[in-house]
Amino acid sequence: MPCCGKVWVTKVKPLDGQKKDEKEDTSLDDGPLTDRSCTDVLFLIILVLYLAGMVYVAYIGINKGDPYKMIYGVDSWGNICNQRNFTSTRRILPPRLIQGLPVLDESIYISTCVSGCPNDTLVDGSAIDEYRNTSGINLCRYDTLSYVSDNQICPTPPITKHVSVFNRCIPEVLVNLAGTMARSFTSVLSSVTVGGDISKV
Repeated sequence: MPCCGKVWVTKVKPLDGQKKDEKEDTSLDDGPLTDRSCTDVLFLIILVLYLAGMVYVAYIGINKGDPYKMIYGVDSWGNICNQRNFTSTRRILPPRLIQGLPVLDESIYISTCVSGCPNDTLVDGSAIDEYRNTSGINLCRYDTLSYVSDNQICPTPPITKHVSVFNRCIPEVLVNLAGTMARSFTSVLSSVTVGGDISKV
């Protein structure tokens, strides 16, 4: 006899449209079947093997790689930001970058490690110098000699306001645009009605 509820009341029964001559299954009238067994052992083994494989892949990635490159980022010379770089890193210059392509200003593509993102718009070189003196944040290159002109080592102004996203300086305009698009997408999804009005059923 069942201990927690009336099985004969909650038991699934055939619809009225089904054949009446079909025998009704009475095996669950007095509770669960006595000869039950696990039926998903194979899939449990597959799941355990899959999880073990993912743990192994994560171990290899952390052991052979450097997760700090993803966390903090790398500058144009292979230095990991927020880490002490005791040895020089080897850089690779693929031949395709110097063959068959127009000569471009490399200062546009230089990325440097900074202690903070610029929190204001810097319109010219003097504004960059003033920002460095007041905030202590250097936005210019640090791989050159001291006598090189700031116009050659500093980013080309104007520099817009940036915000830090996962230790990356992203222009605030792009962050605001992404937020606006996400809110629009959310409002569109919330306005979509799936199915009908259940109150009329």
